[in-house]
Amino acid sequence: MNLLFISTWGAKCGIATYCASLAHALKSLGHNISVLSEATDIYSLNSTQTDRDIPNYPCWSRRGSLETIYRMIKSSPVKPEVCHFQHELGLFPNTEEFTTLVKKLGELGIKQFATYHTVSPEYSFSRVEARAIVHSHEAALVMSSLGCPSDVIYHGVTSQESDTLNAGDSLKLTARGQEYLIALIPGFVVANKRTLEIALAILRETRHWVIITGEPRDEMYSNLLISKLNASGLA
Repeated sequence: MNLLFISTWGAKCGIATYCASLAHALKSLGHNISVLSEATDIYSLNSTQTDRDIPNYPCWSRRGSLETIYRMIKSSPVKPEVCHFQHELGLFPNTEEFTTLVKKLGELGIKQFATYHTVSPEYSFSRVEARAIVHSHEAALVMSSLGCPSDVIYHGVTSQESDTLNAGDSLKLTARGQEYLIALIPGFVVANKRTLEIALAILRETRHWVIITGEPRDEMYSNLLISKLNASGLA
């Protein structure tokens, strides 16, 4: 089967890593895989030889028109049978344009899936004519409330060996005479990842120390995050 992924690729990005793992797994099963990726300097700097085993064509940008994707697919001598979008609100912020792109690809007879890595009540998912995939039961409930049925594929991680922790160990900290579990919040520190809301929820409901280990991408939001946590009286 000819499968096309539309995603970030070869970058320091969780979606790019997820897509690469999925693409290589499907390739090992005998499918023909290709990628239309976001064209950024990050791709050329961080791509690996393994990633280049799969044909990749950087051709679109989150700040530009998605029409390039349609033209690339329409002009291809070998049309994909399935197109799989790795969707995130930061990558496809324009609802109207994304909806139009999916509809036009459907008119070419291409089956489409969209994995939504972030869901939001403000986004009109129900208008997108692509089968929806989400990573959690909670995300599926949000999608259902918006009139968009979805399938859940729970988000997995690749395990890595540690010199300091054994499998199943919890990170613990003794402070002020009490023992606390440590909650790690990875990922980019940006508003649409809801880092502040996650940290406050953990602090309100449990005796955890919260350590935000993600990479700050927005200095203004990072300053707001620190200010709000300090003002909460919980941190």
